[in-house]
Amino acid sequence: MMHDSIVDMHIHTINSDGEYSLKQIVEKIKGKDIQTFSITDHDNIDSCLEIKNLELGDLEYYRGVEISSICHHYGVHILGYDFYSTDELVNLLTTIREARKLRFMEMVEMLYQKYGILIADNQVNKVIENYSLIGKPHVTNLLYQLGYGENSQAIYRQYLKGYKSKIQYRVELKEVIQTIKNARGLVVLAHPKEIEKEYHIDIKDIIEDLVIEGVDGIEVYHSIHSLEDTKRYLELAKEYELLVSGGSDYHGPFTKPNVELGDTSIGRIRIKELSLIDELRRRK
Repeated sequence: MMHDSIVDMHIHTINSDGEYSLKQIVEKIKGKDIQTFSITDHDNIDSCLEIKNLELGDLEYYRGVEISSICHHYGVHILGYDFYSTDELVNLLTTIREARKLRFMEMVEMLYQKYGILIADNQVNKVIENYSLIGKPHVTNLLYQLGYGENSQAIYRQYLKGYKSKIQYRVELKEVIQTIKNARGLVVLAHPKEIEKEYHIDIKDIIEDLVIEGVDGIEVYHSIHSLEDTKRYLELAKEYELLVSGGSDYHGPFTKPNVELGDTSIGRIRIKELSLIDELRRRK
C-alpha cells in the first residue's frame, strides 16, 4: 500500500444517519481514489456484516463503529476499530438502539407540543421500520419533506438545536471502552472539536481522564477541525502517546453539504499521517 494514498476512517451509511447505502459508499470511495477506509456507523455494526457481500478489490478496509458515550456529564463519541462481533458488543449496541428509538418518539412529541408540528403516525412508523438506528438527521429529513426548511442545517438550528432529551441513550465511557477492548478493538476519541464547541471546554481538560479509561487514539484530522485545531490535537497525541486518526465524517449532501469523502477542512488525508493505520496493519 502506498504511504501517501488517501484514507478515510470516519464514514456513515444509511445503516445509521448517512444518506447512501454501503454499496453506494464503496462505489463512491473507488471514484475518489481512496485506498483505505472504515465505515463507522453510529451505534451499530450492520455495515461490518453487510460488507462481506461486496467486492472491494484492492481497497483496504477495517471494521468500525461510532458509539455514543458519556464521560462525567460530557457527551463523547468513541470510535472502535478492528474489533470482533462479540455478544457483549452486540447487546450494548442493541440497548443504545432501543433508547434512540424512544428519543425519536420524544422528539416527535416535542415538535408537536412546542411548534404545533404534527408528524403522521405512518411517517413515524416508516422511519422506525426502515432504519435500525435513528438519529436527529432522520427528524430533520422528515421536517424537510413536510416543508419546514431549506436544508438539514437550517431545520436543525430552528427546531432541534439546544434540545435536551430526557432519554439517556449514551453509555458510560468506561463500559464502552471495556466492551470494545474485550472485542479486541482499538478505541479512538472522535472529533474532539465537537466536544469543545458543545460544552465550551478545552479537550485537554479531560484528555487525561479519557486516557486513564483506555482511549488508544484521537481523531486529529476531521472536517470540522481547523489547521489550528489539528495542530493542537497532534500535540496532545504526542504528549499522551495516542494513535493519530482522521476521517471526513461523511454523511451525504443533505446532512453535511460541505463534506466530501476523504476530505477534511485542511485537505485530503494521507495514510502517512495516521499512526492508527500503522497499528492496524501491525495487528493483521
